[in-house]
Amino acid sequence: TVDSSTTLVNTVMTQAVAANEVWAFSAILLMDGPGGVGFSVGVNGPASPTAIKAIANYWNNGVPSGGVATAYGTIAYGAGASGAEVGTVAGILTNGANAGTLAIQMANGLAAGITTLYAGSQCVFTRIS
Repeated sequence: TVDSSTTLVNTVMTQAVAANEVWAFSAILLMDGPGGVGFSVGVNGPASPTAIKAIANYWNNGVPSGGVATAYGTIAYGAGASGAEVGTVAGILTNGANAGTLAIQMANGLAAGITTLYAGSQCVFTRIS
């Protein structure tokens, strides 16, 4: 649960990544937030990756929305989302010389209310090399 914060936080969806590894990830996020608050989703990981490519899709009040990213941080922002929503996040991390933790993240869309990530949300991390 994220309460009154627009800062992306790590969820339980994390994976240890060693230096120079390549990882694919895919997550299904079942979320709920109060009307007008919405939510943000993002990815964070080890410092100075060689490349990060990610895409996020979600329903925003019945309208499909999303975004792409080639850096850590917010990928997509559902400003008006309210009630139960589903989102997906997928991508590939090509890590550099620093080991660390790859994390799927979430936050409130606005600094008000509570956004919840429900049990049943899932993430698969697959080491490519």
